[in-house]
Amino acid sequence: YLAFVPSCVILGFMLGVALITFCNQLNSALGIVVPQSDDTISNLRYIISSLPHADPPTFVLYALTVALMLTSQRFLGPKFPAAILAAAVGIALSLVSAHGLIPLSFVTLRVKYGEVTTSLFTTSTFKWSYMLQRDFHQTAFTVALIAALEAMIAAKVAENVTKIDAHQRRELFGVALCNFVCGVFASLPSTASLARTALNIQSGATSRVSGVIGAVGLGIASVCVGWLF
Repeated sequence: YLAFVPSCVILGFMLGVALITFCNQLNSALGIVVPQSDDTISNLRYIISSLPHADPPTFVLYALTVALMLTSQRFLGPKFPAAILAAAVGIALSLVSAHGLIPLSFVTLRVKYGEVTTSLFTTSTFKWSYMLQRDFHQTAFTVALIAALEAMIAAKVAENVTKIDAHQRRELFGVALCNFVCGVFASLPSTASLARTALNIQSGATSRVSGVIGAVGLGIASVCVGWLF
């Protein structure tokens, strides 16, 4: 059905996602810890009011990371994901700072959210009475609808860029299966990622193997090196 959706709507959706992502990550670039809230406007107001308390080392690290990503493509070429190099440098600097080897401190995920656990399974108690609550069904339906729409839009964007036909049923089945497995592991709902899709296309990775490698790499990073964050 996305064939009936105008391209301007898809472009607007992508720009909206990019704008919300930028606003939600602006505090990380400035080293400002924002109270947890789902209201982007309120978070943006809090960030503006907290600008005098921004952390200069964190902002310098952010600026250097952006500069590294922009300049590395000129020397390494578009096929090499500059984000991987920038992430490695940022993690290394944060790790060195955490051990006191340099007189700088950065706002990391551990500072914002506390200790990050890397266990594969977690014990949780699910009450079947939740299934009878109206809010439960509304929330589940909304999450499922957003996951399906984002998967379809990401597939449509990749289709327009690569000129390779996307299999919508496979995309939806993959998202559904992924969320089923996520429920077993008590994790957050999962959707298609426009950022990783764009990164793969920009790097020339347009086959299924790129998705498998990304999933395996993300799993290894989450379980084995989560303590670095």
